Amino acid sequence: SIGDHAFSFCSGLPTILIPDGVTSLGNEAFRSCTGLTSITIPDGVTSIGSGAFGGCSGLTSIRIPDNLISIQDSTFASCYGLTSVTIGIGVTSIGADAFYNCYNLPSVTIPDSVTTIGQYAFSTCRNMTSITIPDSVTTIGKFAFSTCSSLTSIAIPDRVTTIQESAFYNCTSLTSITMPSSVTSIASDAFKDSPAAITVREDPEIARLEAQLAQMTTERDAAFADRNAAIEERDSRFTEDQIRALSPDYTMGLNEAGNVEVKISFIASSEATNFAPFAVTANSLSVVDGKVCIELPPDQGAFFYRFRIE
Repeated sequence: SIGDHAFSFCSGLPTILIPDGVTSLGNEAFRSCTGLTSITIPDGVTSIGSGAFGGCSGLTSIRIPDNLISIQDSTFASCYGLTSVTIGIGVTSIGADAFYNCYNLPSVTIPDSVTTIGQYAFSTCRNMTSITIPDSVTTIGKFAFSTCSSLTSIAIPDRVTTIQESAFYNCTSLTSITMPSSVTSIASDAFKDSPAAITVREDPEIARLEAQLAQMTTERDAAFADRNAAIEERDSRFTEDQIRALSPDYTMGLNEAGNVEVKISFIASSEATNFAPFAVTANSLSVVDGKVCIELPPDQGAFFYRFRIE
């Protein structure tokens, strides 16, 4: 382990090699090492204290090891020279002020493991033009992206329900904000001075079902229109007596189980002049509210069906 403040304010230190055996870096361990331009954090490190590299303005790149679970508060705050950050796949939370005032950082990809972005985490990253927030994130803290004045678009993940106070305050270049319908609360000044138009992104499954329902409704309306047209055509050509004469034969009696059984012969016509029998299968019958329902499938190619039981 490297303890708290171990190399704090060693402004002339240009580089340091941390051995593989180290598992923890203490609070402010390298704070304000302004001459530090390169450091490799070994994969064995599982804990980095708050402010560990805060104010290391000469540091240009950093790789967070995969075994690290949490980036603590102010870990890389005011690392002005930082232009590249690789966050390991094991990180689940990014603490408050973690990358505060890293104003030369152009973009950050947050891995799918992260669930929480703390307050002021990326505040005043003025040159950041893009950031990807994964769907795993459920919490975005206050002022988390405030004054990211070069950020042009943002997509809020589906699991976020609250946009906290001033989360995107003073993002003056933000022209596109997409948020899910899961968001139920937007706190004060959340998007103040951000000129973006907000688009609500519906749940994709709901959108799919709505599209499917719309298609089914269109098909149903078209079927009804065809049916009504066929009925009008039929009624214009046949009298009621002629239509009644088309009713099929049926028999009624007791079956072997002692139940009343009705047998009906169905006929159909595809052009309202020639009628032919067709079969009704077991799949065509159902019971709804105690009533026997007979489904007449349109794939028979017929537009007129007739049956009668008196």
